[in-house]
Amino acid sequence: AYEIGLNRQLESGGQLSVTAWYKDLTDLLSTVEVIQYTRSMMVYSNTDYANVRGVDLAWSFPLGSRGDLSLDYTWMVARGNAAEPESGLIRVAGGEEVEFNEFPLDYEQRHDLTAVLRFEAARGVSLQALFQAGSGLPYTPFIDIGVDVPTNTAVRPWTYRTDLSLRWKEVLGYRPLELWLEVDNLFDRRNVIWVYPSTGDPFEDPRGLIGSTPDALHDPSHVEAPRTLRLGFQVSL
Repeated sequence: AYEIGLNRQLESGGQLSVTAWYKDLTDLLSTVEVIQYTRSMMVYSNTDYANVRGVDLAWSFPLGSRGDLSLDYTWMVARGNAAEPESGLIRVAGGEEVEFNEFPLDYEQRHDLTAVLRFEAARGVSLQALFQAGSGLPYTPFIDIGVDVPTNTAVRPWTYRTDLSLRWKEVLGYRPLELWLEVDNLFDRRNVIWVYPSTGDPFEDPRGLIGSTPDALHDPSHVEAPRTLRLGFQVSL
């Protein structure tokens, strides 16, 4: 593993840091086919490998005396020859050739951006806004039965999310009071986290599998939760 970083204090009072990293992962757990005479068996073996590399950028600076803004960005590439230890077993059981070429791993997210805005207003009012954007994770598309498609050659859509938190603190007599409003997914964006391999869509699968119904296809767990609001208060007695 290798890592190199640079930190710099900005004249505006903020800070900028850049970190580049590179890591080889070897001897990962895998399953391989062993043939002895006329018998075939699958055994665990430390033969898989992966490589992960990327760059992290972090930038923060004040917004006057009452607020600050921080930005974090990560670019990453994650490649390997297997996504899970049972990959070899699954391919052999399906009559497929064991894959030794590198391909994007399931967690390879090329771009990940986070921005946090904090602001302290007068009379105990504070505001925090969190914005997140990320490129989609890879998946293996389905074309037709018998067509062997290279692993993880398609990518899910980008995701965008904005969360907002508004708080008010006051002392009533001798009792501290806090009110808050929290909004998740402020703009009610449909962020896709799983898709059908045949369409690349979270709710459409034209293959018509046995037992599939419109309700089953429209599984809400395939997307992130819609806009959610929480209003609460706390009084210290």
